[in-house]
Amino acid sequence: MSHLHPRPGPGDIRPGRRWFWIGGLVIVAGIVIGIAGFVVGLVALVGGPDPVARFSSGEPASFTAEEADTDARVWALYADTEFSGSEIRESCTVNGPDPEAAFVPAPYESTSTVDGETVHLVSAIEIAQPGEYTVECQTDPGAAFLVGQAASGSSFVTGLLGSLASFFLIPLAGIAIGIVIIVVTAVKRGKSRRQAAHGVPPHGPHPGPGPYPPGPR
Repeated sequence: MSHLHPRPGPGDIRPGRRWFWIGGLVIVAGIVIGIAGFVVGLVALVGGPDPVARFSSGEPASFTAEEADTDARVWALYADTEFSGSEIRESCTVNGPDPEAAFVPAPYESTSTVDGETVHLVSAIEIAQPGEYTVECQTDPGAAFLVGQAASGSSFVTGLLGSLASFFLIPLAGIAIGIVIIVVTAVKRGKSRRQAAHGVPPHGPHPGPGPYPPGPR
């Protein structure tokens, strides 16, 4: 005579279905966090400078160059018009305590917005000594400039690699962890379903009668 067991209900299967949702949420969270980290890192990397001087073509301007950490930041010249490095070196001058102060090629290309104005990184300013400097550019009439600081070339590369790592590694980690949660949940639920179909409760078999106590038979 065969023994019939009741069909297992949702409460008999462990772990619960919510773990599928948890695995899916981990995947989504990893993707969202990775993209957000990439965007935040990129904005911080190429964000506009805090201007220390603003001037127009043909008008000299002064700024105080404090001692900068050249490993991370460099003094830089921005303009509302794109200029080549050679145009800046031929048309602009910088004078101050450092007699070797000069315009040098920008470490990378960058366009950003400062106070609602679009500006382009057109040159770095090589300054070895802090102090008061005067800068002037004789370019197209009406061209506007500002002096600020920008990330150095090595700092830019490091920040870019960090942003890219955030963009790829965090989502991949979230996807991997989420898939593991989903697969493990599916395997355990399958095992639990088979056990329930054979009358084994979710937390193991019911305790059976113990051994007979010793005594005369």
